Amino acid sequence: MQIESVKRDMELREFLAKFGSQLGEKTLKNLSVVYDPLSADSASQTEEFDRRIRGLLRRPFPVQEEIIKGIAVGLYRKGRERLFVCGEMGTGKTTIALSAAAVSPKPLRTLVVCPTHLVEKWVREAKQVMPNVHTCDLAVKNAISVLETFRRTKGRPSVHEVYVISKERAKLGYGWKPAALIKNGSPHCPECGTRAMTDDYYLTLGQLEKKKYKCSGCKSPLWQADSKLRRFAPAVFIKKYLKEFFDLVILDEVHDYKAGNSLQGLAMGALLSAARMSLCLTGTLNGGYADDLFHLLFRLEPEELKKAGFSHNEATKWLETYGTLETVVKLDEEDNYYGRGKKKGQMTRKRPGVSPVVIGEYLLDKSCFLRLADVIEGLPPYEENVVTVPLQEGEHKKGYKEMEEDLKRAIKAYGTRSLAAMLQALLSYPDSCTLYPERIDIRDKTGQIADTITAPVLELGTGELLPKEAELINLVRKEKSDNRKV
Repeated sequence: MQIESVKRDMELREFLAKFGSQLGEKTLKNLSVVYDPLSADSASQTEEFDRRIRGLLRRPFPVQEEIIKGIAVGLYRKGRERLFVCGEMGTGKTTIALSAAAVSPKPLRTLVVCPTHLVEKWVREAKQVMPNVHTCDLAVKNAISVLETFRRTKGRPSVHEVYVISKERAKLGYGWKPAALIKNGSPHCPECGTRAMTDDYYLTLGQLEKKKYKCSGCKSPLWQADSKLRRFAPAVFIKKYLKEFFDLVILDEVHDYKAGNSLQGLAMGALLSAARMSLCLTGTLNGGYADDLFHLLFRLEPEELKKAGFSHNEATKWLETYGTLETVVKLDEEDNYYGRGKKKGQMTRKRPGVSPVVIGEYLLDKSCFLRLADVIEGLPPYEENVVTVPLQEGEHKKGYKEMEEDLKRAIKAYGTRSLAAMLQALLSYPDSCTLYPERIDIRDKTGQIADTITAPVLELGTGELLPKEAELINLVRKEKSDNRKV
């Protein structure tokens, strides 16, 4: 490719149309592809996976099958044990992840960590995709008691086992409170009796309530578990007592774990350290900032980032290398109060932006990307139609028209600032005209209420509502009159 022949003002589309084939050849030459659907060599390596995919209870779409085979080759053949599946909503990430676990050479124990409202969905999907699967819901109060029974489990499973726990349940453990002896109004270590202090200053009880400190003398913790809520974080229990019990951890919505010191992030690190393989699912791997990827990658492949010169607490260095930092300098200089020198304000903050180098260096070898357009052929047709239903003649239509005329009068008197109130009132009135009056405040330029429009409350007409609906509405009216909530 002749670089000098490229125009400076060439658009990306024109550049790819002119040099796309040459770029493709360079890419294939320099990359070691794990799985190529068009390669005869890759096809021969995945015959076993093809047979297992055909035995699934729900047959994936063709594009999904290729993604599943690529994941299977990476997990079970090439040693790529930490993978991302980045797919838009509706591409079937749940089916892909469960199918990838189902085609493994040996039955696996799989732990799924997902949002609370998706626990039942994952259990149901596992039964609909994987044949002869054993499922277990761990999002229960006695999760630790259930996990305790697994410590006595011996041997490998004879069928696939899928355990599902919510990310909220997995992260939450016990509370804590200060553990100190109060002598003469000051906290002391309960073990050695030394005055509680850190570095060169004494600690107060208020400071001990905000942060976990250790005794400067005997190094004993100056905090203890709070017995108000007796529980243990399942993620910590799995790391401590069930290491390598689970073969595969599936983390759904993994972008929620991007924070450095959040409970969810720490739970993710604990679970990844307890399992040999992991599959991270997300529709938005990056939220626009470079450090969104730093802690995720460090928990997945810490050795890789350490070799690149990063430590676990160097997110700022990652931003300097692959992101965008903005330095704001206050130009107005001020004289110091206690001297002749001047001070200048300066602030550094992160801005949106990620270097494309991150994709090639850290994501390309462990990520599968899927768009909705890739699976659109297998989806049922989708169509939206707007159907208007006219108001029936009677009290309902009369009350609606009265409120409409009052709002028109308000617009003529007070201008367009009342348009938003008019629109929302007219949209909501047909659904609420029998429950409570619609009150619309029209405000002037100063924000003061200049006019108030109150829509009438319609009485229940004969045959307009079913008896149960009428009873419910009467109950709502009674409760509102008594100033109580239903």
